[in-house]
Amino acid sequence: TEPPDDAHHVRGRDAAVEVDLAALDLLHQVLGADHVSTRRTRLVSLLAVLGFSERYVPGGSPAPTMPFADNPLSTDRERHERADAVIATAPHLGIGSPTIGWVATAFAAMAELQDPETALAISTPVLIAAGAHDRITSTPIAESFASRMPNGRFLKLDGAEHEILLEQDHLRAKFWAAFDQFTAEPTPVIND
Repeated sequence: TEPPDDAHHVRGRDAAVEVDLAALDLLHQVLGADHVSTRRTRLVSLLAVLGFSERYVPGGSPAPTMPFADNPLSTDRERHERADAVIATAPHLGIGSPTIGWVATAFAAMAELQDPETALAISTPVLIAAGAHDRITSTPIAESFASRMPNGRFLKLDGAEHEILLEQDHLRAKFWAAFDQFTAEPTPVIND
């Protein structure tokens, strides 16, 4: 018989972990989902408990850079190449693919952030900025979270990917203008 679509098999601690979800699909499903799948949460927690926390998600690698074409971080080729050059000079600054442990921690954080009381409890003024074309995290979910914060503001940058400060000048200028306006606003008085 065919295994179910979300079939997962652990063949031993030092053996390969066979997970039938591609890394990017997993991240998109996980980080862009309106809710965290119980089966995925349990799978990731199990893999972490079994000692796979430091392993990369399926299809992932320690490689901190990717080609510019179709990268999910920035639409600015020059800044993308500059970031790659920095990482080539100082590899310890690079971030590779997520690990199983990182995903397990992300699931736990997402579960907490889904509680409507979490956003309501954040009284500190916060500006959340996101790219309209972000393929790493969910812009609508970030916007929804910001809207529930008493002093939250949200900025969606049309044309931007995930790394707003590595974007083209016109997108960065929009961010900095919103940032300057946000920081110039009077700080609300917070009564506990």
